[in-house]
Amino acid sequence: MSDNDSIYDQDEAELLLSLIKPFESAMSDPDVTEIMFNVPGEYWTKGKDGTVKVECPDITTKKMISINRSIAVYNKSKEQALSYFQMPGGERCTIIQPPACLNGYMGLIIRKFIEKSFTLQQIVEQGAFESVQNTSFNLLTDDKI
Repeated sequence: MSDNDSIYDQDEAELLLSLIKPFESAMSDPDVTEIMFNVPGEYWTKGKDGTVKVECPDITTKKMISINRSIAVYNKSKEQALSYFQMPGGERCTIIQPPACLNGYMGLIIRKFIEKSFTLQQIVEQGAFESVQNTSFNLLTDDKI
């Protein structure tokens, strides 16, 4: 990689980071693990406090399109109806846009990197499987988890 390439990469990252400033607080909150956008003017966070709606009038349709394009450019890719990318901070993101979604909706889901690992037992204790129904012929009991 040449020096010009690294400068270009830095410029792309800086542009993307400037575009996501309206939800920077969610990006930097250690208790937030996921940020989801479906419609302009709001986003949802998922984390320690469950799923929370956040009003954000700065997120317009035009801004969402710019963010999606900037993410694609940062990843040296082109926009597609369904794309998987990485953010400058290592977060994973998914972009969904027409024709993969209907009625003018578009989606951006950012999943933050979690530095803490959990055992299967801890995940069970946190309630991750409470709404899961066992449809196999094997009965699942606590001693088999």
